[in-house]
Amino acid sequence: MKINKQTVSKFWLTLPGASGVEIYDPLTTDGSKAAQWSGSNKVGMIISLLLPYVMAFAGLILFGMLIFGGFTLLVSVGNPDKVKQGQGMIVSALIGFAIIFIAYWVMQILQIMFGLKLGF
Repeated sequence: MKINKQTVSKFWLTLPGASGVEIYDPLTTDGSKAAQWSGSNKVGMIISLLLPYVMAFAGLILFGMLIFGGFTLLVSVGNPDKVKQGQGMIVSALIGFAIIFIAYWVMQILQIMFGLKLGF
């Protein structure tokens, strides 16, 4: 391949360069451009959009664990290992429910305190 001025200019145009890139001061107090280009705004939006689905999915897992733990207790037929396994599943599911419940209400309180709208 012969390297000439046209080849170099085509290659130069494909490189990511500083032409057209604006760098904003992240310490600006007005916040007009800093949050827009820093990416922090996008991460918060993604989390706030996904959080209700994560909570619903955790609720489905909780329901499944309660059903499976109860089923394990029913079919244990007095086997102490199976009874302990079923009880452990139910206790784990209830602890998970408590964590989900507390996380939900912490999010509600934070929304009220900071005036946020997180999709709940």
